[in-house]
Amino acid sequence: MLDTTTLNHIYDNNLTNKVQRAVDNGKLQLFATDVQKQEIAGIRNDEKRKQGLKHAVEEMRVEFIETSDMVVALDLDQESRRGFRGSKVGSRIPSDEDVPLLKRLVRENKINPLKKRGDISTFYTAVKENMDYLVTENTADFKGLLEIFKIERDTILQIKNHTKFEELL
Repeated sequence: MLDTTTLNHIYDNNLTNKVQRAVDNGKLQLFATDVQKQEIAGIRNDEKRKQGLKHAVEEMRVEFIETSDMVVALDLDQESRRGFRGSKVGSRIPSDEDVPLLKRLVRENKINPLKKRGDISTFYTAVKENMDYLVTENTADFKGLLEIFKIERDTILQIKNHTKFEELL
C-alpha cells in the first residue's frame, strides 16, 4: 500500500520506470486508496505535477481499492487543504467488532503526530486488506497506529520508509 508521500517520492526521484519494471517482473503489486486519488486530484497551482503523478500512477499500474472504514466528510463540496474530503464512493462499512478500534485510533490521533483522517483510512485499509507493507515517509506516525492496532488484533503489516521500499525494487 502506497501513501501519497511515496507517490510523490517516486515522482520526484524519477523512479517510475524502476518501479514499473519491478511490477512487470512480479516483484511488486501496488495498491493505494481513494485517499491518495483525492490528494492527487486536490493538488492546486501545479498542474504539471498533478498530471505527472497521475501518469506515474498509470504507468506503475497502481490499483486503487476502496477504503475499509467508510469515512464521510461533513461537506464533500468543501475543499480541504490536503485534498482528502472523505471517502465518497467505494468504501466499506467496518465490522461491528472493528468500530471500537477505529474510534480508538481516531481518539489516539488527537495526541499522535498523525493528524490526518485520510492516513487512518489508508492505514486501516492496509491492515484489513492484509497488505505486507505500508510505504510512507511518515513511518513513526504510522508505527504508532500499528502498535495500537496490534494490541487488539493480529496483522502482517509492516511500515516501510522510502529507502526500504527502494530496496524491494
